[in-house]
Amino acid sequence: MKALESRLKTLRHTDLGVAKASAATITSHVRGAVALVDLNSQQRLQKSMLTGDWAALVAEIRSYSTGGRRGLGHFEAKIWPLVEYCFRHGIPAANVSDDTIQELWTDLEKRKVARPFETARATIYAWEALQSKIPTWPATKLNRIHADGLSSPHSTFFQHLPDDLKADWAAYVEANFGDRTQTGSDVDLTALVVSATDSEYVDPFADTEPALPGRLRSKESEPNMRTVMTYAANAAIHDIGFMPHCLTDLLNERVLRRTLSRQYLRQQQRAHAKGEARPSKRNSTLKFTVSVFKAIATDLGLPDDLVAAFDGYYDRFHPDVTGWKRTKDGHKRTFRKQRIGPRHARMLDQFVQQGGDAKLLAWWRLPEGLLGHVRKRLSAVGDPALLSDKELNDANTAVVAGILRGNPLRRENIAELRIGAPGTGLEPNLRIPEDPKGHARIWLSATEVKNQRETTVIVTQFATEALRFYRDWIRPEVMRRRGSDPQNPYLFPTAGMTERPHTKHARDYHNRAWQAGFWLDLHANRHLTAKLVLDQDPSAMDIVQKVLGHTKKETTEAYYAEINDLLAQKTFQELLGAFTADLADALRLNLQKAPS
Repeated sequence: MKALESRLKTLRHTDLGVAKASAATITSHVRGAVALVDLNSQQRLQKSMLTGDWAALVAEIRSYSTGGRRGLGHFEAKIWPLVEYCFRHGIPAANVSDDTIQELWTDLEKRKVARPFETARATIYAWEALQSKIPTWPATKLNRIHADGLSSPHSTFFQHLPDDLKADWAAYVEANFGDRTQTGSDVDLTALVVSATDSEYVDPFADTEPALPGRLRSKESEPNMRTVMTYAANAAIHDIGFMPHCLTDLLNERVLRRTLSRQYLRQQQRAHAKGEARPSKRNSTLKFTVSVFKAIATDLGLPDDLVAAFDGYYDRFHPDVTGWKRTKDGHKRTFRKQRIGPRHARMLDQFVQQGGDAKLLAWWRLPEGLLGHVRKRLSAVGDPALLSDKELNDANTAVVAGILRGNPLRRENIAELRIGAPGTGLEPNLRIPEDPKGHARIWLSATEVKNQRETTVIVTQFATEALRFYRDWIRPEVMRRRGSDPQNPYLFPTAGMTERPHTKHARDYHNRAWQAGFWLDLHANRHLTAKLVLDQDPSAMDIVQKVLGHTKKETTEAYYAEINDLLAQKTFQELLGAFTADLADALRLNLQKAPS
């Protein structure tokens, strides 16, 4: 209630969408509703009230929040709805089962808790994570749940596959996955240098110097690729009838066909459960499966004819392939022009539907709101060490949202911002001026940008202030809690010399956006800023192309084809309206001149 009162003081009647005379009545209703929340949802459970194994387990969770280690508080927050439900119904932690999760889900729906499915699913993820971190946590395995009520698509989970197959997958990951910026395993750079004392003349075309290894696959793609291989293993075991013991056992056309069949059957079941039409076979999921088979076969050096056979399935499942064309080098696939995906299109639609203006205002105010809250808390407690992890993350999200509101960078580039550190060899690509009126600058080299073009970004005044506050007050505490190396050069550091993954920035931004009343992710944020500019000035396509970093103007135009169509119709109607107005004026003038 205290938080509510401070929030209500910042709202005007226009924010509530009511007349000034009605504002007092509306806020009175809000106070009454909030006062009933804890009573009806029974959310006032405190740690001191717990007994039995739940009390011991929660105490164990909280013990990980001290001693300099990264705490498990975020897992406690996710597991707490389950703790509350079990406490109310007298269910010990040792007796939690899949039925308990289903009952929790039903209970959340009955009590009209926001996003009941997501809350129930998060408890399962937290349960799994705590099993891996706390030895005394109950060993009961909880099956994951799905919004459509369907069971898991796998009859045999990855952890239950043959040990030699799992070991082969682990070896493949070790050899082929790594940091996106790495070029491969450690290379002795001295071996690439030829001293002038060794030879007076050096042949620049000699092929004796070692070659640098190829780029590693992104670590972020590993879970999705493993899911495809789990599908493939289930197809081999349960559809074809043989037990795979290595990846090459799975990499053949027969297994690929059965894997695609399993996935498409799953898609049909999900569509039926939602009352939707049967999905097209040409979709991104099936295309990705083909890509994974081809990628792993290529990485393992399997025969070219097998890789070509996998490649042949693209035409049947790639949603954007339109055919082939002859080129001077042979034949090449043709693709339809790229557009915003349906999910991101729905995110943008919310801002033009009824109530869209309020959501747009919430989007604009998000970074100031988060940063203002953290500043106020820091002023109250006096020491960043007394801020919660959530408040540190809110400061992080305020900086990210502030930068992206005026500079639509890609998520990866945000995560890799560096303020530098002497002796690390990683030069800063972000410079924050000490002058309060100055603007921070971001410089991205060609190797850091998707389209391989150098980019310089001037950061807005608000984002510069947020960066300066984060660097001076929040970042040192983040480094302490995350166990960062003192020389860590990244703006958003984590353990050792590494940066915080962009997936975690995306998660926090998505959660705060949802709480603020709109649905948006970091990538759709790029589209939103471009759309707002083009709505104001359709002729700004060249500016949008440059700011978004599209190599070709056609890419920008294709992405915003729908916007172009709507703007063309709007311009057409305005021109037509102007013409009819002129015509009416001319007709009125002629009537005035006509003799009576």
